[in-house]
Amino acid sequence: MELKNPSYLKLSVFFIVGFGLGLSSAFFGLNLNEKSGETVSEDVISLLESQTGQNYELINYDSQNGLYQVDLAGPDGVLETYHVTKDGELFSPSMTRMEDLNNVLEQVDSFSECLMQEEVLLYGSMQDEATMLQIEVLGGQQTVQNIYREVSDEETLEEAQDRGVETIPSIYSNGEILEGPASLGEVEQFTGCQLNL
Repeated sequence: MELKNPSYLKLSVFFIVGFGLGLSSAFFGLNLNEKSGETVSEDVISLLESQTGQNYELINYDSQNGLYQVDLAGPDGVLETYHVTKDGELFSPSMTRMEDLNNVLEQVDSFSECLMQEEVLLYGSMQDEATMLQIEVLGGQQTVQNIYREVSDEETLEEAQDRGVETIPSIYSNGEILEGPASLGEVEQFTGCQLNL
């Protein structure tokens, strides 16, 4: 029996082989989106250099726990470590130990507690960018939830004006006002509460 169209046979073999490879990849769990450690490292360097305008040098990369650990020499020659997903889509400049995170949370809670004990008040408006910045400087919504006063509420606005608040954000403590947004150091000095991170 003679085949009239040999290209048909080649095309059929091509599809069968392609289908077989596709099934093999799925069966063996091969990740076709996975990039090499070298490619991911180059991508991180390119991103950092474009953001900072500084030069970075690759020291080492390694595969650990399903991530690439990329060690770079930063602009000052200081070692910087980044963790990157194998597909190169997500990266973190650092991994945080749970113990360190707990220590930070304890410090933030202690700072928040001190602000409440000292009867510190933060007057502002959630619609105001400067107020949002001040909240972030103080450690976020969780830190200020018990001392924050929203001036869009008429009673709160009157209270703030009665205390001499003229701008927002403003921090009120012991009859004195610190107009913001203020740095963490300024707030610590003004209130006597310390956030020792």
